[in-house]
Amino acid sequence: MSNLDKGGIQSLMATLSFELAKRYELHILLFNGESQFDFAGTLHNLHIPPAKGFFGVAIASIRKLFALRTAVIKIAPDHLYAASRIPSMFVMAAFCIFGPKTKTVLSFHNSIVLKNRELGIKGRLAVALIRVLLSKRYIIHVVSEGIKNELIGLGFPAGRIVRIYNAVDIDKAVQLSKETCNEKVMKEKVVRIISVGRFEVQKNLPMLIDAFARVEKQKKECRLVLIGEGSLGDSLREQVRLLGLEKKVFFLGWQKNPFKFMRCSDIFVLSSLWEGFGNVIIEAMACACAVVTTNCNYGPAEIIRDGINGLVAESGNADDLAAKILLMCENKNNLRRRLTEQAKIDVENYSVKRIAAEYEKKLFDTDRDHLIG
Repeated sequence: MSNLDKGGIQSLMATLSFELAKRYELHILLFNGESQFDFAGTLHNLHIPPAKGFFGVAIASIRKLFALRTAVIKIAPDHLYAASRIPSMFVMAAFCIFGPKTKTVLSFHNSIVLKNRELGIKGRLAVALIRVLLSKRYIIHVVSEGIKNELIGLGFPAGRIVRIYNAVDIDKAVQLSKETCNEKVMKEKVVRIISVGRFEVQKNLPMLIDAFARVEKQKKECRLVLIGEGSLGDSLREQVRLLGLEKKVFFLGWQKNPFKFMRCSDIFVLSSLWEGFGNVIIEAMACACAVVTTNCNYGPAEIIRDGINGLVAESGNADDLAAKILLMCENKNNLRRRLTEQAKIDVENYSVKRIAAEYEKKLFDTDRDHLIG
């Protein structure tokens, strides 16, 4: 992994580590950084920090290749799992150059095309590099049917792509959600709408704020709570100021325990332009918070069945998102309760025990070794 800092993939790997460690001797390789999560297994920090500039990145990349090769030879694992796009690229490059025989699983937790489009020319080069480095020896793990279909369209061999959804520690989320929320906005007698995620382009929070402005005109007793941080923080606050919503929209920053805020809210909204899966939706469902999501590529529409366990709005459409949020606010015929009751049943499909068993059967089972030859 690149690191075990704040992030969805990092949280997922830390969560799965405890279940996988019951079956395997687990080693976690980090390029850099200390862990922000509890995890099982032995941690190996390669101490190669992120670099800047062309030459700095080139030198750091070479160091990573050699350090990765040395660590794999020393540990001599039966299986190697590259947890996310960047580590997968380094594993592919290292193995093409040095040729270790370790059985390897590459993983893609987000759209290659959509994610790298945000990065411009560097992103297009990354897509090209992934295609060039792809070798027949790898199994490819993806977290949604959407990513699977995207990879097939890029020429990845369909027979080697395995879809396993992400896991959520449901019991932990429920337990942490019971902690007390002391923030004033979480105690007001209003309808609370919450979003949890990075303040980056992918999450499309400007559209959420625009949608909330439309909702607020019809439903005065509502509040929008934004949990997270990122490069768009200042512009989002300025947008709220220009809309005159400073007393209706609350920025609570990054929270180690977002679950208690979900439990104290009425509606969770995911307004993303794209996702790989959408773990935060499962977490909101586990915390009995009614979900509204866009039908962005990929993942959310595979989790939420419109009108059954949540509501789905058209991606990029602020009017439609506002309409779905307003339906939740009005709560006719106990809509929120009906949706959250079904959601409570559906989240069991993403339990750590169930997903870890899929990892073992579909990724690490020796019966699949013929796929990696």
